[in-house]
Amino acid sequence: MRKRMSNPCTATIEARDGHQLQGYLAQPEGPAAAGLILLHEIFGITESMKKLAHEYASQGYRVIVPALFDRVAPNTVIPYEQPARGREIAEQCRLDHILMDIEAAARSVHDRPAAVIGFCWGGTYAYLAACDLDISGAVSYYGTRIHEHLHKKPKHPVQFHFGEQDALVPATVLQKIRNANPCQSFYLYHEAGHAFANAARNSFHAASAATAYNRTLDFLVRLFDKAASKPPTH
Repeated sequence: MRKRMSNPCTATIEARDGHQLQGYLAQPEGPAAAGLILLHEIFGITESMKKLAHEYASQGYRVIVPALFDRVAPNTVIPYEQPARGREIAEQCRLDHILMDIEAAARSVHDRPAAVIGFCWGGTYAYLAACDLDISGAVSYYGTRIHEHLHKKPKHPVQFHFGEQDALVPATVLQKIRNANPCQSFYLYHEAGHAFANAARNSFHAASAATAYNRTLDFLVRLFDKAASKPPTH
């Protein structure tokens, strides 16, 4: 049964270097089971990302979508028909800054390590967060540049979702990612292409998106149950 969600709001997050970025916050009605960080595509915090934050909050999570473009283009949301503009901004973002901002977002949502879910550009950073940050785990939806970072190995569980028809992540690249992460969960959706989980885009594939969403929820339950069962460290 889903939990009712209170009204979402914006939040200000402060990173270790003093940079302040905005985030879109959605909270469940009642105590949160855990915290989630949603990492946006190259389009910023779109209405689709806000809707997804609502959806995960309705499952009992405290969810924040950090504005990862804020260091180079504050308050920027890009129309889906202008991907070149989004890529231009994304190229200006420094990897260390993005990870610092994700780390700050993770600290802001719960007193236990949060999980990270990323899409496209954010899907690559979800993978990197699992490699470099103190989180519970990560879910990466069609991360387009994961293959450039396979020298890094995740310290935490990762679940991968890719569309077999994704021209941005061809079969050879998929195999490299899979080979480099043999112990992680890897799902391939045969009828889906890139951005298959975004209902606001023409590439949306409803059946694949629903299956991926349910697998993500199951992954999160197992992830946080496992974290709760760990003995305290001294």
